[in-house]
Amino acid sequence: MEKWMCLGAIGVAGLVLILSLMDLFVGYPFSGGSGFNEDFMLFNIGAILASGIVAYLGWNAFKDVK
Repeated sequence: MEKWMCLGAIGVAGLVLILSLMDLFVGYPFSGGSGFNEDFMLFNIGAILASGIVAYLGWNAFKDVK
């Protein structure tokens, strides 16, 4: 994997993390702006875990490329 691909994966994971945390606490952009929505809580928690895993894998691959 090239360096730019590793950094891109980390960047996308960070964006998903920010959006999921924002949706979890504020209710925007996925919940439709209705504030705290329990229907999307499982989705947000799954997205947070997935973004953490992708960020770790991108960082680990970046260390190997150096």
